[in-house]
Amino acid sequence: MSSVEDYRTEGPRPAARRPSGASTGKIRRAARHREPGGLATDLRGAVGTPAAGEPYDLTDRQRPFLFSRSGTVHSGPDGAQRDTIAERVLGLPRKARP
Repeated sequence: MSSVEDYRTEGPRPAARRPSGASTGKIRRAARHREPGGLATDLRGAVGTPAAGEPYDLTDRQRPFLFSRSGTVHSGPDGAQRDTIAERVLGLPRKARP
């Protein structure tokens, strides 16, 4: 599903009204925020990647790439969200933890 289609079907509705709850929305939102920044950086190549070691200001194209990664940290890793969906939404048994 594309980002536009995703927003049309999932975006406007409150998470509580979605059949799968808020967890699937978190995974989709994190991916939706990561993809454009990664694409822009890929298209620009080495020029689009911030250099290490020297102070610099982020460009308008670098900022979305770097800050889009924070959505995954904020929502939790995708694997953790998938475990939550499996347990709470699908009713599967809890995954064995080492």
